[in-house]
Amino acid sequence: MSYEEKEEKEMKILVTGALGFIGSHFVKYVLNTDSDAKVIGFDIDSDQWSLSRLAEVNGNKRFRMVFGDFCEDISELLEGVDIVFHFGAKTFVDHSVRSPESFIRNNVYGTFNILETIRKWKCKPFLVYISTDEVYGQTESDIPFTEKDLMNPTNPYSATKACGELLVKSYEKSFGVQYLITRCENNYGEYQHPQKVLPVYIKYALVGKPLPVYSPGLHKRKWLYVQDHCDAIWALVSNGIKNQVVNISGGCELQNIELAKYVLDYFGMDKTLIEMVDTRSIRPFHDLRYHIESSTLEALKWMPKTSLEAGMRKTIDWFKQNQWWLG
Repeated sequence: MSYEEKEEKEMKILVTGALGFIGSHFVKYVLNTDSDAKVIGFDIDSDQWSLSRLAEVNGNKRFRMVFGDFCEDISELLEGVDIVFHFGAKTFVDHSVRSPESFIRNNVYGTFNILETIRKWKCKPFLVYISTDEVYGQTESDIPFTEKDLMNPTNPYSATKACGELLVKSYEKSFGVQYLITRCENNYGEYQHPQKVLPVYIKYALVGKPLPVYSPGLHKRKWLYVQDHCDAIWALVSNGIKNQVVNISGGCELQNIELAKYVLDYFGMDKTLIEMVDTRSIRPFHDLRYHIESSTLEALKWMPKTSLEAGMRKTIDWFKQNQWWLG
């Protein structure tokens, strides 16, 4: 591990949102990748459903789970911590449109509280802030967004993530807090929340129910297997990338209707099992396309290890075998 020449001692990291979809995969990724790393997982007190995401690392002597609220006092957690990976956030766009206040508390105030805690700590940990490609807003162009493009968020969720980014950057300039900001596209994989689009499609296909596609189905999203996202973050940190924003993209783009057809093809089902849904009552403004490039990662010789076909098949197989997760 090359970060700040930490080879001479064990690395200790704190992962917020450790019971979330991506955060839980990252915890397991680190424990499996770095045999010297010690990991503190931090999240709100949760039920057994969420805890099952980390069931395979229960009993691992290098892992400790702590329950709490990162909007409150977390100073004791930073003792000996080298890096804070801040995954914790509210992420449902539709929910943010209906109730923005909780997103502001968690995604803006929560990030501020973590930054303040780091600022006051005698040995300031390095902060990795996990953001989203949605901060750029929508585009209809074939020219992808680079890290130099301006943020233009269009919903409360992406606006709160953009606010978090600005706070992180300001704390580097004002207080010397070292950081890395990553902006990733849509993730998919095992243990994803059953209200997210891919698990919904799989659940409906399993019972022969029409797959709901936001009309007209032409919205485009790029997809990255969650393990590749974790691998990209680790590659950036391992290469000492700091005080900058880095896009993470696997380059696999699908229209929403293509994603639905992909699932139906897997199950050998007819394409008539697609139902167009009017989104105006759910999400008054629906971004047409997010489109980012990741030349910084490519310069490090990083490439996703999982093709879209392999990742989707692995994911659908898992949900098919673990239908309890879908409820």
